[in-house]
Amino acid sequence: MVAVLGAVATLSHCSFAADSGEAKACNQEYHVVQDGLYTYMANYNLTIVPPSSGTNDMTRPVPLYNKTATAANPTYVRNSQTRWSYIWNIEGTITGIAAAPGGPSLPPGCLVG
Repeated sequence: MVAVLGAVATLSHCSFAADSGEAKACNQEYHVVQDGLYTYMANYNLTIVPPSSGTNDMTRPVPLYNKTATAANPTYVRNSQTRWSYIWNIEGTITGIAAAPGGPSLPPGCLVG
């Protein structure tokens, strides 16, 4: 009986640890995208950008990723695709995160703010 309880507790802990890692990855990616948006706006002296209703494509509607980056046309995020989709308003503030098509589900604990 004790061995069964120990196995259940161990499996539950492993599941929690995996979920916690996904939430950390999601929150880290959120901050990278948010920082990229704000840096893009500052670089071009913008107060508004095209809003996103949910995208994991960092080449549009705001070109945060540039495969052939130069000093005059830099890139603001590391990858052209993100693991999750981001919703932002015209002020460039991310207001929501969602599962990207074909990507992982949004983990508990991945929050905007």
